Amino acid sequence: MPVHTLDDLQSYLDHARRKVLGLADRVPRELWRWRPAPDRWSVLDNLEHLVLTERFCGDLLERMLERARREGRMSRGLPIRWVDARPVMLDAEGKTYTAPVWAEPRGRWDEQEVAEELAASRQRLEAILRDLPRYDVERVIEPHPLYGWPFNAAQWVHFVGLHENVHARQLERIARPWAEAGPGQRDRPAR
Repeated sequence: MPVHTLDDLQSYLDHARRKVLGLADRVPRELWRWRPAPDRWSVLDNLEHLVLTERFCGDLLERMLERARREGRMSRGLPIRWVDARPVMLDAEGKTYTAPVWAEPRGRWDEQEVAEELAASRQRLEAILRDLPRYDVERVIEPHPLYGWPFNAAQWVHFVGLHENVHARQLERIARPWAEAGPGQRDRPAR
């Protein structure tokens, strides 16, 4: 899905979230803690990690926009051209990354609570996205703290959606056994 404008960003975030939740819902909720292997994350682990990452990005974006206000980097009325984060992340393709300690799942929430936390973190990010046109977002840059990718404020929002799609692929692998299970076998993965 191409991302060229802030409106595209909203659509991209919506699409990524629907995909994640749809894949999670393929797995019975009572099995959201099931891990396909000891070193793999469960559905609940993936969702918790997404909340933590989105919260981190929300905190970072709020600091970036506060800095922009202090420095007078308000919108000049020009269209925002640099929205897509992928060109900045060229070295990321095909690599596997380890979550930083602060973003590791720790069983903070149950199935209902994680759904509420996902909704709250997304609501906050969408409020930030609605506020971006007030700023010269292309000149408000903050590198990724672990990988150094120099994202502007719009690209940070796109990164959240890209990151969510990475975890959608993990959820797809987790959900696959239930999709392959026959009727009456939803309580256990197919082997």
